[in-house]
Amino acid sequence: MQQQAFSSSFERRSSGASSDTNIAGVLMLGTMITFPRSFAEVKIALIGLFLATNLVLSLSRGRQLELRRALPAGVFYLIVAALGIIWTGVGAINGGDPEAFADSLRLYVGWSAAYFLLIIVLRQFDATAILHNAIVLAGIAIAVVNALGIYDFYFRIGLFPPWLLDDLSMMVGFHDGYVQVTSHNIGYLMFVGGYLIAWHCRSEGKQTGLGKLTTVSLIMTIAITIFSGRRATWLALLATPVTILVLSILSHSMVRTRNLGRLLAVGAVLAVVALLIAPVDETLDFVQSAFSPEDERSIQSSYLIDGFLSFPVMGSGFGMSAGYLRSDVSPWLYELTYHQILFNFGLVGTAVIAVTAWYYFRQALRVADPARSTVKGAFELLCGTVTFLIGTYSNPYLGSFDFLLVIAVLPLLSTYAGSEMSNRDG
Repeated sequence: MQQQAFSSSFERRSSGASSDTNIAGVLMLGTMITFPRSFAEVKIALIGLFLATNLVLSLSRGRQLELRRALPAGVFYLIVAALGIIWTGVGAINGGDPEAFADSLRLYVGWSAAYFLLIIVLRQFDATAILHNAIVLAGIAIAVVNALGIYDFYFRIGLFPPWLLDDLSMMVGFHDGYVQVTSHNIGYLMFVGGYLIAWHCRSEGKQTGLGKLTTVSLIMTIAITIFSGRRATWLALLATPVTILVLSILSHSMVRTRNLGRLLAVGAVLAVVALLIAPVDETLDFVQSAFSPEDERSIQSSYLIDGFLSFPVMGSGFGMSAGYLRSDVSPWLYELTYHQILFNFGLVGTAVIAVTAWYYFRQALRVADPARSTVKGAFELLCGTVTFLIGTYSNPYLGSFDFLLVIAVLPLLSTYAGSEMSNRDG
């Protein structure tokens, strides 16, 4: 009882007296979501400042970090680090590129340690509330940045300087039937859009910070998704109602799911409007071309499957090419995420990844189950993660530390599963 009283008191002090820290957390996470693969020095500084400030404050005030809570996340990242070390060794045995070894160790080992520390610190506060605010604001920011980019490229007014376009990797093409935007942060629309759509479809048990800005963010996210011309993002978000339905069943939380019918009705209206104002044939040809044998990803798939068959048990390891050159800078990287996992890790490594993912997915479902936990926002975070993983099939987002924030949702939610404090954390 005494320990529970201390923990509850700590939660109240953390959420109240440390609102400035929560703002710092929202700024850090929002920047990671809004500018993935861009402004790396700024983001690393924000992460370091957030971690250092909170660790120092906790220790200086005599507070003990709740490491026990973060133990499930620690196990997750130990597995990830072990995968990185072992399959770097496999790549070295098979003659992989040493440059890839450094990248892999940094991603699997270095950033695993950083994300584990991040989860430890976030769990001292209302982590899901901080994430909610960061996602809502990032959705608005991503929409604004890319809308300005479309405007800039269309009218050729030079609104964005060349160095900024280069850092954002932004290009906009105007075609018959669609506009296509290439920008690093477009990839986050799947996570942000999946989260916000799920938020709209839940009647309770959700974070409600920032008021009407959440609805504004949802509208802006869907609008920029439509204009982005990114087929994977279109398909992932179109599948979100099905994702919500399946997750509601698996988490035994159908009672909290509302507005699915309204969502489908709005989607049907938007589809009819699109059919009336858009050149349908050109748009459909654009979508169908993603599945043609001439598509870049279709070509890669056969090479990656053949590469897997050459190293079926342990895989090729990191740094090996599948025999098809996609990038002069990193010839060992390909867009097809899950094909690449099978090629690099083989049956053994892929099995470890699948079992680990399934276990932590099940833990996240427990936290989203209202009969087990009252943690707010867990369902929406899980839906955003699944939506992102659907779209990641044809995009190599998991090779960037910014996008690993989405994967961190599973170990973060696992720290609430089975915890006596989960009811008060929500």
